[in-house]
Amino acid sequence: MADASEAPKKSKKERKAERRAKETAANGTKKEDDAVEPVVETNSDGVKKEKPETAEDKKSKKNNRNREKKRKGVVTNGDAAATGEEKDKKPARFIVFVGNLPFTATTESITSHFASVHPQSVRHLTKKEDPTKSKGCAFVEFAGYDHMKTCLKLMHHSTFDDGKSAPRKINVELTAGGGGNTKERKTKIEAKNAKLNEERIRKIHEEEKAKLVKAAEGGKNGAAAIDESAIHPSRRGRVPTMN
Repeated sequence: MADASEAPKKSKKERKAERRAKETAANGTKKEDDAVEPVVETNSDGVKKEKPETAEDKKSKKNNRNREKKRKGVVTNGDAAATGEEKDKKPARFIVFVGNLPFTATTESITSHFASVHPQSVRHLTKKEDPTKSKGCAFVEFAGYDHMKTCLKLMHHSTFDDGKSAPRKINVELTAGGGGNTKERKTKIEAKNAKLNEERIRKIHEEEKAKLVKAAEGGKNGAAAIDESAIHPSRRGRVPTMN
């Protein structure tokens, strides 16, 4: 007769479930053992040590702050400097100074004289006590560099005739925008005109040289013609010609 205290035999399914439960419990214990807390460095008093900040960390923080400021619409120092430079930068102006004008000159007569080079505006200087009398000078402004360059080339020492005063040659020189009589502005104008005068002198020398060469060539041709005309037609064939 079988012993009543003997445990009933487990089925295959029960044994399999029991084995899985044991494996799961074993894996859980292993994971707990592997999960080791990171070691935190402390000093002798048990206070946590702060990790020293590297240059890369500082740069990253600065970039993050700048991005945040730009997002909020705050202008940084670099952006402010760039904005200031853009404001200070003025567009180029193309102005010439006209001198030796007669005292009878007017804005209309000056504009008419420079009409061929298409001035954009004419600022005629007149006397305070009598605005109808000219100071003998004016500023002529152009829209571009090419027109100003043409004016300097063609209008310098051109004859100004307003029909009221005797015709006279006028001076056309470079100037600087902004006005005023500061030392810096005067130095700038003097340097510009010194360079301009050098170019004008060089051009005059080149023109004079070209005239001399042309005159010399013309003289040779004329002399040859005179010599040939002085020879009797029957003897011209015997005279050697110049190549």
